[in-house]
Amino acid sequence: MKILQLRLLAFGPFTDLCLDLSAGNEGLHLIYGPNEAGKSTALRAIEQMLYGIPANTPDAFLHPPAQLRIGAALRAADGRTIDFIRRKGRKGTLLGADNKTPMDDEVLRAILGDVDRDAFVTRFGIDHEELVRGGQDIVAGRGRVGQSLFAAGAGIGQLREIQRQLAEETQTLFTPRAQKPRLNRKLKTLEESRKQLRRCQLAGSQWERHERALRDAQSRLAEIDRRLADLIGRRARLERYQQALPLAARRKDCLEKLEKLGPVPPLRPGFAEARRQLTTQLTLAREKHQAASQELEAIEQSLGDIHLPEELLAQAGPIEQLRDALASHRKAQRDLPRLETRRQQLEAGACSILHELRPDCSLDQIESMRLTTAQRMAIQELGDEYTTLNSQRQRALEEIRQAESQRHEIQRELEQLPPPRQTDALQDLLRRLLAQGDLETQRAEAAAQLASMRQQAEAQLARLGLWSGPLEAVDQLPVPQVETVERFAEQLAQLRQQIRATEEKRDDAKTNRSHYLRQIEEIRLAGDVPTEKDLQQSRRVRDLGWQVIKAEWQEGEADVDQYEEFITWFEGRDLAAAYEQSVAEADEVADRLRREADRVARRAHLQAVCENLDRQVAELTERLQTLRDEAQQVEDRWSECWQQAGIRPLPPREMLGWLRARESLVERVAAIRTQRKLLQLLEQR
Repeated sequence: MKILQLRLLAFGPFTDLCLDLSAGNEGLHLIYGPNEAGKSTALRAIEQMLYGIPANTPDAFLHPPAQLRIGAALRAADGRTIDFIRRKGRKGTLLGADNKTPMDDEVLRAILGDVDRDAFVTRFGIDHEELVRGGQDIVAGRGRVGQSLFAAGAGIGQLREIQRQLAEETQTLFTPRAQKPRLNRKLKTLEESRKQLRRCQLAGSQWERHERALRDAQSRLAEIDRRLADLIGRRARLERYQQALPLAARRKDCLEKLEKLGPVPPLRPGFAEARRQLTTQLTLAREKHQAASQELEAIEQSLGDIHLPEELLAQAGPIEQLRDALASHRKAQRDLPRLETRRQQLEAGACSILHELRPDCSLDQIESMRLTTAQRMAIQELGDEYTTLNSQRQRALEEIRQAESQRHEIQRELEQLPPPRQTDALQDLLRRLLAQGDLETQRAEAAAQLASMRQQAEAQLARLGLWSGPLEAVDQLPVPQVETVERFAEQLAQLRQQIRATEEKRDDAKTNRSHYLRQIEEIRLAGDVPTEKDLQQSRRVRDLGWQVIKAEWQEGEADVDQYEEFITWFEGRDLAAAYEQSVAEADEVADRLRREADRVARRAHLQAVCENLDRQVAELTERLQTLRDEAQQVEDRWSECWQQAGIRPLPPREMLGWLRARESLVERVAAIRTQRKLLQLLEQR
């Protein structure tokens, strides 16, 4: 019999592979190739092509078992040729060349003769495994027949001589209870290494105990972090209580005083402001009255003793001017501290404005930006002219309204008067009034002083800013109290301080998180650290391979989906090699987990710390947004305090200076009203 053609249609790793062996005249065909090329698979294919494919064949890892196909063309000794295909099955496994027509097994048996599978394997199908088993039988001394068959089948002569040489070589490699042979030394080294390995290994129970201790410590750490966060919150709440204690004590004191007062009538809205204004006016009036009384007494006392020379009387005009100048000088001395404070405020405001306009300049360099004398004089003249004209216009309008009102009043009184009577008594009264002095001159001086005071007050109102109403309404502005402004200033300062502290904590947490992430990255770059999840995955693949092998062994055919899922993890390998690699990989992952326990634990610790820092950053970000919302609400309430006055307020600290400037202006307005009443009295005389 000669094999003319071997077709590996679907067998092992081959698909539609044809080996043409028809050339030559009954000669020898040599098939060679590298390891894992499929030489042993082709030898098994020849055996299974002639005698059938076994149920648990290892060559069904690429093609499903039911689709395994081996084709061949054989020439018998009498010259007959048959072409057939062998499929995997229990019976009727021989098909024609069309892979459909059944063939009788007797056709093939007639060509094979009395050569059964065992004889064929012994004579023609000895592979590496058979050689190893034959050698083991020889060493075990299992009989000359086996030795002869093995020698004849393997083509080995002088088997006894070869066996003797192998025994001698074995003695040089290994001798029981000896120390010098190579294998004895290696075995001793292996045993010592195993003992060292057992000493260094950590028992599974110890590992589980340490792992439970680690989880317990992490749980306690999380609980401590939670308690720490709660304590920090309680501390912040207690600090707020501590800050509120003085206010609570003050409130309690006020409530006790209020209770002692008993029932009191309710005051109308704005009573406090009106009382404060009236008190200020009363104090000013008493001071002026006392000063005027003292001055009048002094004048009356000294009038009788004074004998003025004619030269001094001739200088009455300059003396009056000096007296007026002295009053202005004294007033300037009284205003000096307030003006100095105002100067400092203006200087601070000028620094702020200069920083916004020219950040690269200071107040020392402001002279380089000062206007020229001509420009300043022109602006000053225009401003003075505007102020004067505006004042004159306002006074003229006011006088016209007053004159018109007086005219109508006089007209009504005149219409109601009876006919004229004798005027002798009136003329006598007029003479007495004229004897009191020049009332017209006094009225003119009072009117001039009133105009000067009003001009100065309007200039101060223009400098006040933030409000552009009439001068007479400046003391009626519904502005908040100084205590309210200070309370807003304190609240905003505390909130800004808390915002800065929270931002610093959040930035520190982000910095620490970046530091720990870099450490995790360093561990990853030093070598990937296996995790419990990796171990579970490798064991799952190993168990899947075992299920596939078990199904092939017991049922003759495995589930196609399970087979494909398993074999995709090990492309290019058969089922046996793939399962062997899966077992090795699962053992390697388990060994690495034990060897690199410190790195695994450190990475898990760093990961837990990073997660904790992420929670801290989120909580601090939320806390920061809450503080900013509170600050915005305080600023909104601050703006609402000034909304009724039509003022868009500056920060509370700056508005304190504005309120002081307004108080000064209110005093000027009160003085103007007093001067106006004096002028009206003079006009009534």
